[in-house]
Amino acid sequence: MSYTSLQEANRYLEEVFVPDFNRRFTVKPTEQASAFTRLAGVDLALLLSAQHERVVRKDNTVVFQKMLLQLDPSRNRMHFVRCPVLVHEFFDGTLGVSYQGRLIGRYNHLGEIIRARKVA
Repeated sequence: MSYTSLQEANRYLEEVFVPDFNRRFTVKPTEQASAFTRLAGVDLALLLSAQHERVVRKDNTVVFQKMLLQLDPSRNRMHFVRCPVLVHEFFDGTLGVSYQGRLIGRYNHLGEIIRARKVA
């Protein structure tokens, strides 16, 4: 069968292909409980963000989109100078900086640090 327009192809998918596929391959679950479990040790917000590699400057800042993101000292390190970090763009419009998979700073869309949340 040949389709000459995008509308015809989409109609075929919606009216023929998807219903037939679902009819042939859908399996009723044996248990009602969800099969999904939490991932231990994985921060999904970090994982699902847009990520940008940066290196911390000598003044303990990271440059991102013409903003300077100032990093605070953490429990584990006094500074992050010359460390490779990731700048995260989160879905809520905020930014984050992580080092070795751990969030070390969170910022609003203007690059101002958000101190309400405890960081590593």
